[in-house]
Amino acid sequence: PHPHPHRNQALERLDGAVALRAHCGRTCFNRGVLHLLLEQWEDAERDLLSCVTKLPLEPEAWRHKHTALVRQGAVGRTREALVDYANALLLTDFFTEGYE
Repeated sequence: PHPHPHRNQALERLDGAVALRAHCGRTCFNRGVLHLLLEQWEDAERDLLSCVTKLPLEPEAWRHKHTALVRQGAVGRTREALVDYANALLLTDFFTEGYE
């Protein structure tokens, strides 16, 4: 048996949710985070890219997208990884300071 059967069930459910709500950035975010937990870096990046496209002001999506890039090795993509992380920091500071 797989050591994490609940993660597989969660992924199946999130796959279904994304199929039903492909326009929903939050659903893509949730599946992207699960892909990170499963160490499926390319799938995580794909979902988190979809999320930041739909929800560009979501700092956690930028931070997790950065993690997915770094975990893949990000060879030749250092600038992209740094921009993702910078976006996460800037947005976090912006919302923390209460500028909306």
